[in-house]
Amino acid sequence: MSVDATVDISVPEADEDSESVHEAEGPENLASEVYICYRCKRDKKSPKKFSAENDMDPGIVPEQLRGLTQVEEMLISRVCPIMRVYRKHGGQRGYKGHVLNLPQDIQSFLNRLPSRVADLPVLIVRRHGAEDFTVRRHKVLEAVLWLKTNNPFFKNIEIDRDVIQSLPENGIPDKLRYVIDEK
Repeated sequence: MSVDATVDISVPEADEDSESVHEAEGPENLASEVYICYRCKRDKKSPKKFSAENDMDPGIVPEQLRGLTQVEEMLISRVCPIMRVYRKHGGQRGYKGHVLNLPQDIQSFLNRLPSRVADLPVLIVRRHGAEDFTVRRHKVLEAVLWLKTNNPFFKNIEIDRDVIQSLPENGIPDKLRYVIDEK
């Protein structure tokens, strides 16, 4: 793996008088159009479960956070739920069993992002040849920079240049713990 020593991780300065949240550009940001998922459109209840009226509309996902793989999301996360996740046909994720969320003092251990791959509290069981666990260095860097600039909970994190440099440009990290299911 070649490591590019010139990765720029400078964080754009936010104007104190301006809003720090940047809207995503593109056709999905048209004010006159509202996207309604199939499940909500079918639902007869009001307010719809996943709607702004029910305070359950996450809004538009910024370009920098779109299309992250599961491992990339774990690298930039400041929390660590304990759960069993599996891949469903069609690529969606499913969850089985109980989810355990414990109170965590995130200030003591997650002031630097992204996390080191070896520190991810995960064991992945995957099929031979599966590429679900790819990490793209530039996507992780873009996501962390966006979060630091736009999310108040990430404002004071330190971006770990060594961890960024250790990530593959586009591949499965060497230190990711996984087993291959031979079925």
